Amino acid sequence: MPEEVGGISSRGYLGVGITLVLITAIFVTARVIANMRGGNKLRIDDGISVLSVALVAGVVAVSFITVNSLNAPMVTPDYYAYALQRTQALNWISGLSIWCSKAPVLFLFVNLFGIRTSIRVASYTVMIILAIAVLAAAGTTSARCKLNSDGLTPELFQHCSTTAATASVALGLVSVLADVVILVLPIHVVWQLNLSRHKKVGLVVIFASGILAIVSSAVAVNYKWRAEKGSHVNLKDSLIGVILENCIATIVGSVPSAYAFWQQIFSKNGLCTRLRAALFSPQRSDSAHKLYGNGGRPCTSTSSEQHVRRKSTDTSSVEDIIVSYDYHDTLPLPSRARSSHSTVTFLDDIVRK
Repeated sequence: MPEEVGGISSRGYLGVGITLVLITAIFVTARVIANMRGGNKLRIDDGISVLSVALVAGVVAVSFITVNSLNAPMVTPDYYAYALQRTQALNWISGLSIWCSKAPVLFLFVNLFGIRTSIRVASYTVMIILAIAVLAAAGTTSARCKLNSDGLTPELFQHCSTTAATASVALGLVSVLADVVILVLPIHVVWQLNLSRHKKVGLVVIFASGILAIVSSAVAVNYKWRAEKGSHVNLKDSLIGVILENCIATIVGSVPSAYAFWQQIFSKNGLCTRLRAALFSPQRSDSAHKLYGNGGRPCTSTSSEQHVRRKSTDTSSVEDIIVSYDYHDTLPLPSRARSSHSTVTFLDDIVRK
């Protein structure tokens, strides 16, 4: 079993883990509230996002207990029993958290670009392959860590630890590949849109924030690989990579709804107008600046824009939504795509800028 050397302290690890979970929970809470207000119902990916936060919190808790027990004397049967239980629990919780963190992003792609068969098929394929990898990794570890007729022995514990490390490396590699697909998948579609270059870049940058998840996942795999080879590593650093990867993926999937939440809450009480008045220089006409106080553009939609948005949400595609605000920019897509209210609001404002 690998020793822990250097790296972050246990308290530092717990503090970082709790902070990441809280930040992710804020985005997911905003997502749920926005979708409840926008469509008066929650979708399956909303529930998966909530479950993702709970699972990541479980990873932080179980892993904190696990890493704190590494220096305990391995002399009693109870130690082995608890270690086997924690190993199995951590593998299942961390594996499920990986799937639950990436699934909402893929569902988002289906909602936005699902009229493209290739996007829809690729998204569901990634979810299925990742689910199989999670079940295989966690199931193999559970089978190998099962007590046999010899009872609790150091050999059984060692074999369990080795199997868990190998399964974690394999799952980590699949997770990295999934992150790469998630990063690349929307870029091709966005770049085919008949939008101006700066608008394309804006949309790509939003989805490209998943690069951070790829880096975190790759770092975590590197630590797992070194641990599996018997190197002296700090397991807390590896676990932080896993937690960061899952949190980033969950946040990326919640960005459109979180943006809609901001629009719903802060545009109504005038805070949005005051912030824009303070941040934006009055480059437009004085009359527009005096009227809106935000560089000539209101925080809330006009009645005609709201009518178009409501109509587009019910019966139109992303193409109609974007075209309704800028007739110079069109999407070469069929007109049967449907999108959630929060996603519509998000795309509206991104493309209008």
